[in-house]
This record gives sequence, structure tokens and C-alpha cells, in this order.
Amino acid sequence: MWIVIEPFLFGLIGTLVDLSQLDPNFLLKGIYILVISLVLRAIGSYVSVMSTEMGHNERMFMMVAGVPKATVQAALSSELFELASALNMKQEMEWGKQVITLIIFFILITAPVGAILISVLGPSLLPVGEA
Repeated sequence: MWIVIEPFLFGLIGTLVDLSQLDPNFLLKGIYILVISLVLRAIGSYVSVMSTEMGHNERMFMMVAGVPKATVQAALSSELFELASALNMKQEMEWGKQVITLIIFFILITAPVGAILISVLGPSLLPVGEA
């Protein structure tokens, strides 16, 4: 079912995205938040699997596998805009559009970087064995 719904979800969210309208200062602050979030997520991923039987390389792969995750953020990012639209709050609608644009921009960055990291580092970090 998700395979059918996913393109519509991102298509609807994508209609609000206009990267040319993104304030460079806002973008820079967002990039700082993205980097800090990715570092904290990586540390959390590693720590959360420390009590398992996974080896160090497998834990490192878990850190890398978390890079392209942003589907929930993309889906929830439109909530601010929708609420502001329902209440006819012009400034908040503009902020909502900026948040949506920033989240989509981050997905455009993290999804391919994460896919490349997973495909390149997976064979070297994960043991070959039975599935």
C-alpha cells in the first residue's frame, strides 16, 4: 500500500517547495541543525545496539543506515502550514512553507548520500553469512 501512497504524499508536499524562496540565513541554521541531528542520531544508533551481539563494524553500519531517514519529518512538516492555513495566519503560513522546503531540501541531500554510504560501506562493514 505504501508503494502506491508514497508518490502522492511526496507529490503533495512537493507542491509547496520552492528552493529559490528559502532565506540563506534560515538554510544555514537548518544545515547546522541537520549536522547536529545526524551526529546525535549516529551516536544514539551506536549506543542503542551496544548491548546486542553485534560487532563494532555492524554497529558502525547502523550509524550509517540512519542517514537517509526523513520520511516522518516530511510527512509532519506540512502540519504547521495546514494549521496556519486553517486559521488564516499569514506569517505562520510563510514559516510553514519554509519548514517544508527545508525538510524536502534535506531529504534531497540525505537520501542519496545515505544510499551511497550504505551501498559502499555495507559490504565492507557487514559480515557475509546466512540470511
